[in-house]
Amino acid sequence: MVIKKYIITLFILIFTFSLVSAIDYQADIIFDISETGLVEISGNSNHPLLQNHISQNYTSKKGEFWIINFSIDETFSEYIFELKFPQNTNINYIKIPNILNIDNSDNRIIITSTAQSAELKFLAQYSYSKTNEDNYSLVFLITLTILIIYLIYYIKYRKNKKNKYNTNALTDRQKQIFDLIIKNKGSVTQAYLQKVINIPKASLSRNIDSLIRKNIIIKESKGMTNLISLKK
Repeated sequence: MVIKKYIITLFILIFTFSLVSAIDYQADIIFDISETGLVEISGNSNHPLLQNHISQNYTSKKGEFWIINFSIDETFSEYIFELKFPQNTNINYIKIPNILNIDNSDNRIIITSTAQSAELKFLAQYSYSKTNEDNYSLVFLITLTILIIYLIYYIKYRKNKKNKYNTNALTDRQKQIFDLIIKNKGSVTQAYLQKVINIPKASLSRNIDSLIRKNIIIKESKGMTNLISLKK
């Protein structure tokens, strides 16, 4: 009687094991990783863990590195899957058996794997590369910094250039000539000074010569008139 019960129990165990072993798992799915680490599983499979759903349980982050780790220890008679990484990522490490293809579409790395009579599992580490927008921002900041430095230098240069002339020692007429030259970006014709100041030519020439002796201006011939410029 005991032997009979033992045989029946053994038969039930063998029958149950046969039913479990008879499950033929198959999969044709996509693992789509978002920038936040969410993984969307979609496609067709008769395995309960591969039904369409979204989960954060398959990814983790340490510093700048992300890791996706997925594993089903049961054997699939056949599977094929696509693993889609987020845009602008670099793959630092992968452990994916039976890789069929590695592609890049819309700045997304896509790895395809397929196998028969195998467990479905993979591991990958990835990180984000700098986007063009980041690069453009960096270029903009560098350019802006250079422009600010140049502007500061230019303002100081103009200020120092203007202050290096000792105008306290000038007469009112000489200051008038000096201010007109400054106003016209450091260079005017003698004819222009004559027209604006409206003094006798001899008086204008004496004031110009005095400014030349004080190393404030220089005089150069230009056609029928003279070009009066600040001395650099």
